[in-house]
Amino acid sequence: MITTRESEIAERTKKIELIEASKEAERQAIGIKVQAEAEKQASADRAGAMLEAARGEADAEKLRADASRVRFEVEAAGQRAVNEAANLLSSDR
Repeated sequence: MITTRESEIAERTKKIELIEASKEAERQAIGIKVQAEAEKQASADRAGAMLEAARGEADAEKLRADASRVRFEVEAAGQRAVNEAANLLSSDR
């Protein structure tokens, strides 16, 4: 037969265990949340780095295209000058 005192002690022990279990669940939830936030930040950092790399590559491609255009313009101007000189020489003869 359980006395009232024993019943109260059992009830109090049960409440204490529930509180401790709740505290542990909160600690675990906080740990999971912190880990998720860290992963989220790392993912955002990786995405930012990839975006910057893509922008850098796009800028480099634009510079290469500009350099090619200038090189072709210079080569064309040089070829034009050579052709004009050849035309002048051939018309003088």
